[in-house]
Amino acid sequence: MLSLEPEIISRLQLQVPAITTVASATYLAGVDDISPQLPAAYVQPDAAQYADMSPDGSGIETQTWRIDVCVPFVRDAADVVTAASIASPLLQAIAAALHGWTPADSGYSPLLITGRPQPVYPEDFKGFALFPITFQTTRVVVDFQ
Repeated sequence: MLSLEPEIISRLQLQVPAITTVASATYLAGVDDISPQLPAAYVQPDAAQYADMSPDGSGIETQTWRIDVCVPFVRDAADVVTAASIASPLLQAIAAALHGWTPADSGYSPLLITGRPQPVYPEDFKGFALFPITFQTTRVVVDFQ
């Protein structure tokens, strides 16, 4: 069900060299300071929906994948270099790398961009801002395999 995570990570590592760290969001567990890893992209599964499910567990699964782009967030008195201006080309590169991409031999449909949720600027000012971007893909599920 969640087998795409390493493939998405690998694709981004190859296609978006401007990102220093591409990893699973679980990588952040126990990390106190991510600033040495910035800019970074953390991949995580989001919601999944099922349709046309039969009693034997067959049907259509639609998965949403979220990539959180983390960039330095510093106060710029002139407001020239902003977190958004740093994140923008990275988000564009991620969109170019993943939108329409079909993971090899996976049975998944091409990933399609579905949104860019609201950015997160941590209240405690930890030195980074987070810019999410989401993609969806579908696959036929047989016996929940």
